[in-house]
Amino acid sequence: MKTKISFLILFLLPLAVLAQVSPENDTVWKKEIWPDYARSALFSKDDSKLYVNTDRAVLIYEPLSGSLIREVEGKGFFLFESPDGRFIFTDSLLKLDAQTYQIVGTLQPRGDNYILTDLSMSNDGSVIMASFFKYFGGDSTWKKQENNVIFYNPQNMLSIDEMTIKAEAWKCKISPDKNYFALFTYTPIGNNLKVVLFNYNTKQPIDTLQQHIKPDIDDIGWSPDSKYLAVLTVLSVNLYKFPEKEYYGSFKHAEGYNELSSFAFDKTSSYLATGGGFDDETNRLHIWDLATKQIKYKYLKYKFVVSKYSAFSNNNNLILTGASSDLMLVRTNPFITDVQEFEQHLSGTIYPNPVSNFALLTFQVQAPAEFDIELYNSTGIFVQQIFNGFLEAGENTINVNCTNLAAGVYYISINQNEFYKLIKEN
Repeated sequence: MKTKISFLILFLLPLAVLAQVSPENDTVWKKEIWPDYARSALFSKDDSKLYVNTDRAVLIYEPLSGSLIREVEGKGFFLFESPDGRFIFTDSLLKLDAQTYQIVGTLQPRGDNYILTDLSMSNDGSVIMASFFKYFGGDSTWKKQENNVIFYNPQNMLSIDEMTIKAEAWKCKISPDKNYFALFTYTPIGNNLKVVLFNYNTKQPIDTLQQHIKPDIDDIGWSPDSKYLAVLTVLSVNLYKFPEKEYYGSFKHAEGYNELSSFAFDKTSSYLATGGGFDDETNRLHIWDLATKQIKYKYLKYKFVVSKYSAFSNNNNLILTGASSDLMLVRTNPFITDVQEFEQHLSGTIYPNPVSNFALLTFQVQAPAEFDIELYNSTGIFVQQIFNGFLEAGENTINVNCTNLAAGVYYISINQNEFYKLIKEN
């Protein structure tokens, strides 16, 4: 269990000023939708609606207020919108009018022994790609299992092409530019699990990007500009860059908080959100700058397991995240929301203050616990990890290296609860 203590460092501001930094200030709203279980979420093109797909229906909210507008037919894990915003598609194989919410189309059913495992759509809205798992019954071997990958015309909801995979193709994603599609496949014999890249036009495999032993790979997905393909594993989100088809990097949380369960790209393909955690103490939602491969923001310690799914608004100001029956809407520019008089009520000290090179952070720990000590700049952007580990009860002192920091305002956070300020001199 982590003890909640945090310290703020302020550089080149008077000691009478404190910028309040709190996870609660990041939150627009939280809500519980029990007995429904949410599986995915999507903002409408104009950000006027928030669609949440549950195991019972599609719930439609007004994003900023969190007010429920209405419920419409459809349920499951998959949810996406046509490029013009006129229609939404759900994994009940339904096409819904985004204004009237009436059913205006249904994908051709595949039969009782088929299970839909994934849906995706090209950027131009001309192709829907679907994967159906076919189980013949009896002994569960690869000879008894296959997948039909089917390409549909979203206008009339009829199939235009299909292929059969002699494996369990649990995830299938067409690249938004319609040059490629990727399949995450598994064959029980040998626990052979891999991500295979296909040429969309020829429908032929051209590369195997990643191969792991089950159950390491959980999901795959493309960035909106088709520049990145993400492969979600339990420990990291691995990106491959296109058209080079080269490994770009691995994005993971700190040790002890590294069970990932979701990822999402923003609409400009500039940022990546990664979420996951074991419990209330290890919840994490990070936003990464893809150009620098550095963490831009961190969201910690929310009151449910973050995050089984997440979705950016189209203006990139908000991100919806959640798990099971819990939803949370948070700002993507968090942390700094108010400035008020500094109060000398914190339990530790930072010395020297102002500082040129090194400062000592000294504080009391009531009981042995793990601590997450991080440095942020004046706008709340993560700068670096200072300490992550176990501390004994009693007085503890942490050395803070400020040598390479530019003069300005910074924050030291220990589990994001209290904040100290410090002046960094040139």
